[in-house]
Amino acid sequence: MSSAGTDGTDLTTTLTTQGDIVYRDGSGLQRLAAGTAGQILQTGGSGANPSWTTMSSDMVKIVTATGGGTTALALDSCFSATYENYIIVASLFSSGGNMGAYFRLQNSSNTEQQSSYYYIGYQGYRGSSPSSNDNKSGWNTSEISMQENINNEGDQFGSFVIHVIKPFVSTCGTNMHFDYFSYDGTYMRTVKLNGAHRVAQSNAGFRFTSSNSNTFSTSSKVTVYGLKV
Repeated sequence: MSSAGTDGTDLTTTLTTQGDIVYRDGSGLQRLAAGTAGQILQTGGSGANPSWTTMSSDMVKIVTATGGGTTALALDSCFSATYENYIIVASLFSSGGNMGAYFRLQNSSNTEQQSSYYYIGYQGYRGSSPSSNDNKSGWNTSEISMQENINNEGDQFGSFVIHVIKPFVSTCGTNMHFDYFSYDGTYMRTVKLNGAHRVAQSNAGFRFTSSNSNTFSTSSKVTVYGLKV
């Protein structure tokens, strides 16, 4: 097999750049230069030449923040017109003692919103005694709360997965769906809630706030993902 490309270049001597790839098309051997950082190699199928492309996903990471030993963990300006819906994944560690984690939205100026929250859900819990369950709800409250504590232990934390629907759309309120798990020192607890902030406004961010003076340790981490529609 000849190693010459269609332009007469000897590919065996010109493939000196790290990352170059040799492929064959209908005319012979060709050289594909390296792509840019993060790109992947794709093919268009039989008879098509390979090329580099940027990998895309329907869920895009926007930002990650960590706790700083304070009673609030805020993520400013993480919502925008780019995405209509979002997923928040949070691991919250308590420092100083047991704490609850309140969830509040922040308006377009990243001002904390402390009214007009409505929610309903249920809890299942289990300790050394048999398991049980109860309801959780709030009507026109100052936050959305799981109403259950996170234990003050290094290997224990509260975990959240939160779907936030239309937070940046100014013509309607914001719907939210919560999936929460924690250990409070006695019981393992799982809470599922659906709720809304019933104010038609654009919200740019959100925050977790401690229910008392205990703080979110530096092990706490919150990541926001935008969902394509």
